Amino acid sequence: MKAVIALGSNLENRKLNLDIAVTKLEELLVGLIVSKYMESKAVGGPVQPDYLNAIAIGESNLQPEELLDQLLEIENQMGRVREVKWGPRIIDLDLIVYGENVSDTQKLKLPHPLASLRRGLGGVRRPALRLSCGRGSPSVLRCEPLPPPESSAPLGFVRWSPRSWGLA
Repeated sequence: MKAVIALGSNLENRKLNLDIAVTKLEELLVGLIVSKYMESKAVGGPVQPDYLNAIAIGESNLQPEELLDQLLEIENQMGRVREVKWGPRIIDLDLIVYGENVSDTQKLKLPHPLASLRRGLGGVRRPALRLSCGRGSPSVLRCEPLPPPESSAPLGFVRWSPRSWGLA
């Protein structure tokens, strides 16, 4: 199944942190492709440094909870500390979409419920769209224009669904 993972870091050497996480994801996912790194402001939580973000897409045969556990293990190996909700972090790996899976458990929510809020149209969506458009391969992701911010169009998970992205 195709997994879409958002990466972020806003502590220490942010680029190195993302590079290390990508190396670890290459061991976990087959055919990994990664967007360009993009800077974004922190959303929610305390005042904190800007983030460096990316999107990674790869294949896995793990069950959704197993993949999440592997992502959390990578965060732990890299020194992620969870002291303040939405606080600064050395690395953040969020499972955004995983095949056609939908989950609403305490441990795992798919599609990721905060995906459309994560600077997101900057931190999550824009790198994904750049990944798609920049590679010129609509079979990987379909580029869809986003509604303007003042638009009343819903910004739910329609664009995040695997089918609308051509991931299904």
